[in-house]
Amino acid sequence: MISEESKFLQSTFKALLKDRGFLKHGNTWNKHSELSIAVFNLQRAPWSRAFYINLGVCFRALGTVAKPNEAHCHVRCRLDQIVPDRARFHDLLNFEKKLFPMSRKTELQDLVTQFGIPWLDDVSTYSGAAAYAARLPKRHPFVTQDARVLLGLAEA
Repeated sequence: MISEESKFLQSTFKALLKDRGFLKHGNTWNKHSELSIAVFNLQRAPWSRAFYINLGVCFRALGTVAKPNEAHCHVRCRLDQIVPDRARFHDLLNFEKKLFPMSRKTELQDLVTQFGIPWLDDVSTYSGAAAYAARLPKRHPFVTQDARVLLGLAEA
């Protein structure tokens, strides 16, 4: 059963992502390009009424499924890692925090538009993914070894 919070978040992002070429599959949206598939995913925290927004990119050169989820992505991040105010972002995604629904919706849409979509657009290219991966520790779990090789950051 889908929670009211999940329905709220899905409705918050549905039009925004559709207008940018994403197709919805449950709590995940995919955007296909010749080079890659960008993934936007809503994940509920297991022990609370909070959520995470996961971002990822699957490179076609490394093989992928038609509708990948975030865990299948070659390069990933959580949106809270790239927004300027992590504490506020966590509050927006925590439905135990009492916030005006319209404020929550507007702020989340703004953050996805300003930080999430640009990250996905950038990292959906080899050069953008290589720049992102180069800033992370060499064995960071959000960049697969196959992706590091493809991007010229590691040996096969």
